[in-house]
Amino acid sequence: MSNVNEEFNLVYVTQVKDGKLIFKKEGDYILKWKDIKYGEGYIREILNIRMFFNKDGNIIKIENKYNFPDLLNKNVEYYYNDKIGAIDFETYGIQGQGNQKVYAGGWAVKDKYKMYYINENENGDDVVRKTIDSIFENKLFNKYVFYAHNLGRFDSLFIIRSIAKVNEYEIDPIFKDNKIISIKIKNKNNKMSITILDSLNLINEKLDHIIKLFKLKNNKGIFPYDFVNEETLYYIGKKPEFKYYMNIKLEEYNKIPEDNWNLKKECLNYLKRDLNGLLEWISVYSKFVFDETSINITSNKTLPALAMNIFLSSFFDKKNNNNSIKLIKGNLEKIIRSAYFGGNVDVYYNEVDHGYIYDMNSQYPFAMLNDMPVGNPIFTTEKDISKIFGFVYGEIIAPTEDVLRNTIIQYRNTDNTVSCPRGKFKRWIFTEEIKDAINNYGYKMNVECGIQFERGKGIFNEYVNKYYDIKKNSKNDIERKNSKLMLNALYGKFGMKDIESKIKILNRADAEKINKNYNWNLFSELNQDKVLIKCGSRINEDIRKLFSNRHEMESFNYRELGIAKIRGVPSAVQIAAAISGYARISINKYKNIKDNLCIMSDTDSVVLLNKLNDEHVGKEIGKMKLESEFINGIFIRKKLYYIEDIKKKIKVIKASGVN
Repeated sequence: MSNVNEEFNLVYVTQVKDGKLIFKKEGDYILKWKDIKYGEGYIREILNIRMFFNKDGNIIKIENKYNFPDLLNKNVEYYYNDKIGAIDFETYGIQGQGNQKVYAGGWAVKDKYKMYYINENENGDDVVRKTIDSIFENKLFNKYVFYAHNLGRFDSLFIIRSIAKVNEYEIDPIFKDNKIISIKIKNKNNKMSITILDSLNLINEKLDHIIKLFKLKNNKGIFPYDFVNEETLYYIGKKPEFKYYMNIKLEEYNKIPEDNWNLKKECLNYLKRDLNGLLEWISVYSKFVFDETSINITSNKTLPALAMNIFLSSFFDKKNNNNSIKLIKGNLEKIIRSAYFGGNVDVYYNEVDHGYIYDMNSQYPFAMLNDMPVGNPIFTTEKDISKIFGFVYGEIIAPTEDVLRNTIIQYRNTDNTVSCPRGKFKRWIFTEEIKDAINNYGYKMNVECGIQFERGKGIFNEYVNKYYDIKKNSKNDIERKNSKLMLNALYGKFGMKDIESKIKILNRADAEKINKNYNWNLFSELNQDKVLIKCGSRINEDIRKLFSNRHEMESFNYRELGIAKIRGVPSAVQIAAAISGYARISINKYKNIKDNLCIMSDTDSVVLLNKLNDEHVGKEIGKMKLESEFINGIFIRKKLYYIEDIKKKIKVIKASGVN
């Protein structure tokens, strides 16, 4: 008699026969294994575990194979969705409180629009409700998608607060990363519904910049935002002073008529131009994307989601079993995510009298051209890193300063900051990044275990090459802008966890169904009968400020109401971690060039004391381009520096990545 430990339960083996363990535990169970010749030893396979034995019967290593679902292809859409509209609200701030109040609102679809301005006996909620009500008056607008520019920050808050108080509407906001990215509103009386999305999640730029880029007919107007307050809402008189206008030149201001300036009239005119401009660019971009890819932008809440669906529908070869991308979850996903780092930003010298700034052409798309970790992962105790492609854990030993001037391997400190330390430290890391550091920069690593993947070749090549060629050669502004968006948006989607928390508006009768065993949080009281709840991370402070009379409430469960927490959400983080690792490899070689000091490095750029050799510079993807030759460079800290550009004869101050 012998025993084995299965899931921490003692199991008594009763018989061994023909390679089978037969044992008793609430009945008869059979555990099978298979032995395979392996060199002078053998491999024993039991369930998903493989144990490697040498000729003496000693275990060399152990592997555990996981089985995860595949990332699937996306079908193209055969019909273009032209049910698109624009919606916008104008607000003014309440001095000293930091809050905003709605005083005008409107919407526009093709050939139709409605706008409302606050009356003296109304409040902001009335304006919002009239705007939404007028959409539902026309059954043709059923299933329309309306876009608001910067929905996540302002407009969504006013819409939720105002509409939640109306019994005839059901409102379903989706909350992600501390922002509301979607609001679905359903009219219970006529069964119509609309969805409101944020256009900023497609192109994250100011509306007037986008209008100019797309060369659209509807130009954004000018308006004195700072002039508006509760006392001036019905103002008619001399035009407001120049100080109330933002981003306007004096000659433009002088063209405004001096007398009979009407705030209501000017506001509605400005609102109409905003709506028409937003609607025009969304319509133009939507039609362009559909004609190119047969994917509707209205089916995607964000640009990364759009890029992913374009990739999956037109470029991803799922039939090729060698390129199977797995959706990983659980502890293995957490382990790989710990190896997922961003760009490496460092300042090495604070002041130089002359230097050169270089940027890399499409660094992350260039990284995507490399082999990717595909197939089901295998946990292994293999210690020979040359035999592993994937991720490894162990002690990393950084070289001394006399061997390597600038360190390159990152480490996440206990305070969650990231540095590139000397000495010894332990972490999970992408194999190709640490192999590069070992082979070229003097690093060492004592591997303890790893996660083995198959090599997927050329997964993104067609996608990257197509859009980079357009970016480099196209003369069409929309084509070039779209190619940049597609190149930059896809990579990060693989690292995202698609956790979308729903905000629910409930009446107090439902709120009485509290179950203290679950961590649901009351966020705000909307009125005497309705409350608003949310699960998950801390609510955005802008939203908190908007809703009054909020208070904390005991934890409660709303499973019966169709709300459930999402646990173990899968992602393809192994792809994102590999791409970011390859990206760091591509920039690291410029940080320790002999006789060419690196002054500062950013994710995809370096500041060097001397010019690069011609072999490193060009228009090709992954090559460097010279952005500036400068004098008197002062590099204060990461992303904050001052230079005087030689050719442009201007002084440049750059902070936090903003020009």
